Amino acid sequence: MLAVIGLGTAAAFGIAVSLGGPARIAGLAAGIVAAASLVSLLPGLLHLKAENWGLAVLGASMARMLLVLAVGFAADPDGGRRAFWMGLVAGAVVVLVAETGLTVSTLQKLEREKRSSPAASGAGREQVQA
Repeated sequence: MLAVIGLGTAAAFGIAVSLGGPARIAGLAAGIVAAASLVSLLPGLLHLKAENWGLAVLGASMARMLLVLAVGFAADPDGGRRAFWMGLVAGAVVVLVAETGLTVSTLQKLEREKRSSPAASGAGREQVQA
């Protein structure tokens, strides 16, 4: 996930610079994306049941997007507004897309493991007759 955060941060900086924003504005956009994206690490750090992990990722993703928008709104610079906001949104979207891919892949792996376990197939269960 740290690589995903780095990718989103680089995208925020790159887009802001490519749109003519000064390095200060691009750095601000990249810093906000990086800081807000740290929320994405919470589901991995918390010891959650597999059934709740996907919901925790969804909650962290929503929190990250709201943090990006709120901090971006509070730090809205005077010059280079278009470059700032486009960089901010592009970086956040890159993190969102990559995080979604990782999450789907992880959930599919957990589901395969769940189906292949002996408990899932019914092995070892006793039949109860009424």
